[in-house]
Amino acid sequence: MRLHLYLKESKKSDWDIQKDFLYWAKKIWSNFSESYALKKTNLIFTEDPNHKVLMSVIYDPRGVRVIGDVILGLASKYEIKYHTRLKSEDIDIYEKTIKHEVLHLGLSRHDSEFRRYAKKWGTASSEIGIRGDGKIRLEYLIKPRKYVILDEPVFDDPDVAATYARLILKSSIETEIFKQKHKIEGKLKFRLKY
Repeated sequence: MRLHLYLKESKKSDWDIQKDFLYWAKKIWSNFSESYALKKTNLIFTEDPNHKVLMSVIYDPRGVRVIGDVILGLASKYEIKYHTRLKSEDIDIYEKTIKHEVLHLGLSRHDSEFRRYAKKWGTASSEIGIRGDGKIRLEYLIKPRKYVILDEPVFDDPDVAATYARLILKSSIETEIFKQKHKIEGKLKFRLKY
């Protein structure tokens, strides 16, 4: 168990963020040590007050794959960006965010494999899940690349959420009611939000 020297309200430094990121990288990925990673790749940490999410890992995922707890074919460069507000987040949100992004060193997409690892390491597969209840919600498309999250209903199982969305889409009456209620013009499209 990791001992935290932070008070709940204390502000973390840039050094704390880098140190904690490397701590979890070594803990989650067994072949990832500071010397191994620094020989194979560049880790570039950047604080960005305009970043849209608390933290993100940006890299070219081609050739990077995971077997068990080993990353094969590390990327040559990982850019780790974090928002200024990460420094003052509650310790639980802070730690879940770091673990979530460390998982992205080997897993670039939020797919079922990522969700399995996230569950194993006690984090969520999205910022909403980190901050919220970990439930699955539906999002609907309002314009190209712009989705809106439905607050209700919420789901524990992605298959149940997908079935619910399919039932709305299969019934022309349900589709029209939903489109009128949410003022959607054109084709109705859903996706799952974890």
